[in-house]
Amino acid sequence: MKKLYIFISLLLAAGVLCTPAEVRAEGNDESRIHLKVLGGLAYSTLSGQSGVFGPMAGGRFDIRVSSRPVYVGAGIEYMNKGFSHHSNHSFVLPFLGSYHIQVGELNVEPFAGTAISYGFDWKDWDCGLRLGCNLRSRRWDFTVGYDLGFHHYKFRYASGRNQSLFLSAGYNFNLDIN
Repeated sequence: MKKLYIFISLLLAAGVLCTPAEVRAEGNDESRIHLKVLGGLAYSTLSGQSGVFGPMAGGRFDIRVSSRPVYVGAGIEYMNKGFSHHSNHSFVLPFLGSYHIQVGELNVEPFAGTAISYGFDWKDWDCGLRLGCNLRSRRWDFTVGYDLGFHHYKFRYASGRNQSLFLSAGYNFNLDIN
């Protein structure tokens, strides 16, 4: 099952990287490509264990893929995905789909996708589900999200799946490349 999930995640990643960016709705001021740098705070835990707070930082991009405000994107982030006093400093690769809903001057952007992570302390890969929502103005972005890992970790004193709740703020570079 894990190999199938990794294969599907890689197919999604290839689709994100090969998607043409020339689609744009007529008369819409929304940028087709968003680049974002972000930083924030994450709370990670192993199922049922006490958690650990840590910083998160990274960058993401998303590309509009239809005449509707549908986007696909990817990124790279640093996050501590440990628990209690057991850190697991990790690089996370999210592959996401989102729908942008304009509400006045703000965009509400619910997203869902997969997150592949490698933890340097536990020396292990994890794939999981990522859900969340962005609240974006023209340049600033605020995100709340949740990761649920599918890998079941077993330690002498604890076992379970990694879970992370994160809050971040980001700065957007909106590109309109013709």
